[in-house]
Amino acid sequence: MTEDTDFIGEKNGSPSDVDPSLHYDSDYLPEENNNRSSSSSKHPKGSKIDKGKRVKADDNPILHITGAMNNMSDTMRCTHVTHPNESLFKIIDEMVEYPTIVRLQLQTYLATHESIAAMLKGRPLDAIKDYVAQWIVENYPAPM
Repeated sequence: MTEDTDFIGEKNGSPSDVDPSLHYDSDYLPEENNNRSSSSSKHPKGSKIDKGKRVKADDNPILHITGAMNNMSDTMRCTHVTHPNESLFKIIDEMVEYPTIVRLQLQTYLATHESIAAMLKGRPLDAIKDYVAQWIVENYPAPM
C-alpha cells in the first residue's frame, strides 16, 4: 500500500476540484431537495405546534391505581387499632357548646381513667351530656 492510497479521497486534490455550490448543509438545502431530516427542522415550514392540548390517554392505569389505593385504605381501616372508647370521644368532640381545650382535657381524663369511660360508653346521649356538664363544673368552677 502506498502513501497516496492510504487516505480517503485524493491526497493531492486541488481546490479547483471542489465546488462549494454543490455541498450543502441539510439545514440549508434548497426546498426541492430538503427532506427536513435535520434535527433543527423537524416541523414543516408555516405550521404551528399545538402545545396546549394533551392527548387523551387510556384511563385504565389511573383507575387501576385508584382502585388499589382504595383497597389499601380499606385494609388499613380494618387493621387500624382504635381506642376502645373512641365512640365516646367522638360524642364529646361534637359538643361544640364547650371550648375545644375543655373537650380535649375531658377526653384526656377519660383516656387515663378508662373505668369511668367504660361506664359512660353505651349510656344514652343525655346521660353522657350530664356527666360532661358535671365534670366541667367540677374542673372549671365559675369565676367569682
